[in-house]
Amino acid sequence: MTALDALPAALIGLSLLDHGFAGYRAAAGRDGRIFKGRFYVRAVRGGIAQGWVVVALLAGLAGAVLLAAAEPGVLYADMQQAGVRLACVVGVYAVVVVTAFLPYFFGGIELRTLATVSVFGPLTLLRPAVVVAAVCVASWEARWPTRAVLVVAGLVHLWSERWLDRWIPRHALGAPHPRRPRR
Repeated sequence: MTALDALPAALIGLSLLDHGFAGYRAAAGRDGRIFKGRFYVRAVRGGIAQGWVVVALLAGLAGAVLLAAAEPGVLYADMQQAGVRLACVVGVYAVVVVTAFLPYFFGGIELRTLATVSVFGPLTLLRPAVVVAAVCVASWEARWPTRAVLVVAGLVHLWSERWLDRWIPRHALGAPHPRRPRR
């Protein structure tokens, strides 16, 4: 097994990680309870579930493009090279985000607050630019079918966070239903 054979699994892992964080961001500030652990776990699970749907749709798109290609072997090699470039850009961002969680495991409340304000806030704002940059870098030397798949993948990833944030009702993430009071 070569590194290129593991590339799809790495890209799926990065996508699911991104969707898990998107679920957490969608839930942030939507619940007034003090102990929110289960609430956030449900939100992350919801984001990851949506991530699996997105991965399946994008894999289906890539498969359809490969099936329609005149030279599928050449196009697959092109998609692999674009995937390597994509993973390099997104992988650096993912390492920074995951590393920023270290204060949560080893620091006190002051350090966690500092990490939230000074690291997670700016990283959340940078995410759309990172997605666009990753698509641009991955598309740089790619053939047009690969570029089309990359653009759709980038747009779907940007849209999916918006969908989680705006279209999932608050009660679906664990907050009380607006018309049914808790007893």
